[in-house]
Amino acid sequence: MNNPSEQTYDESVLILAPLPDDEIVLREMVEAEGEAARPARVQSFEDFIAAGAGCLLMTEDALVSPVIAPLLSWAAQQPGWSAFPVLILTRNAGELPYPLAGFLPPGHPQGVQVTLLPRPSAPEVVRNAIRNAMDGRRRQYLIRDQVQELDNSRERLALLGREVQHRAKNSLTKISVIARQTWRNSKNPEQFIESLERRIGATARGLDLMTETEWQGAKLADLFKVEVRAVLGEGYEDRFTVDGEEVALNYDAALALHLAAHELTTNALKYGAFSVDGGSVALRWRRTEEEGEEKIDLVWQERGGPSVKKPAQKGFGSKIVEQALALQIGGYVQTSYKPEGLQCRMVLPYTNLRNGGGS
Repeated sequence: MNNPSEQTYDESVLILAPLPDDEIVLREMVEAEGEAARPARVQSFEDFIAAGAGCLLMTEDALVSPVIAPLLSWAAQQPGWSAFPVLILTRNAGELPYPLAGFLPPGHPQGVQVTLLPRPSAPEVVRNAIRNAMDGRRRQYLIRDQVQELDNSRERLALLGREVQHRAKNSLTKISVIARQTWRNSKNPEQFIESLERRIGATARGLDLMTETEWQGAKLADLFKVEVRAVLGEGYEDRFTVDGEEVALNYDAALALHLAAHELTTNALKYGAFSVDGGSVALRWRRTEEEGEEKIDLVWQERGGPSVKKPAQKGFGSKIVEQALALQIGGYVQTSYKPEGLQCRMVLPYTNLRNGGGS
């Protein structure tokens, strides 16, 4: 039998009247209320009730075992919010008809709301009862939907709480690693503090982007834009352009790429295109294939800055970019010191950007 908790609301009124004339009259009353009537049969009643209905309108002549047993069995399976309306036309509306009373405990059984109507009844009395029963059933399904939405919200909050806890631990671990590496590459405490504050700030901005999307993924372009805006201010678009299809990143990929964006932007501000008026950076990416694997080919190209030459040794910022992208995403970096400006090419597995490349 169908579980009401998993059903959409059935708008029909199930009619059970062994005498054809009674069925015709009841059907006309139901349709006069604008409801759909669905006649049922005694011998196959179990199939009819299993399909669900808004309410059951029946005469006491139909109160036989093939009807009562499946009705009560179905009622026993109803969830707490459900009380299926049963309207019974009986010659003695003061008490339950004997066949039904023999099956029921005192009061209404769980999952069923029985209403007795005198027989005969004025059409308006029956129609009012149908209207009240259907309105009540609709309210029950509304309560069901609200309860389910509340349960879903609780589950989402619990999941988000676990995710925040897990990600916070990971972030603290990564900050600890950055702090140790920054200390080893700093000439004095002042340089260490300044460098560490910048990198922690970059990590915080990356986390802000993730929380804005409820940890579902920051956009690739946004990670770089937020860093460039931090150093150039409003109007940065005149000196920084992006070109590529939108890519939503998972948590690890977002933090790794955001750290790369921070290091590239900082380097451009100190030594490259952003250190002079008129210098600019173009960021472009495209999807490609390498050794049978789909990749994102991401290029940071500087122009209009001071003349570029390859340093005697690789700087700490470059090491951070390479290590972060390799360890967290499985990508690699190629840096070229071209006459027109620094070019940093990052080749990243597409599936690791979206589906997770670490935690």
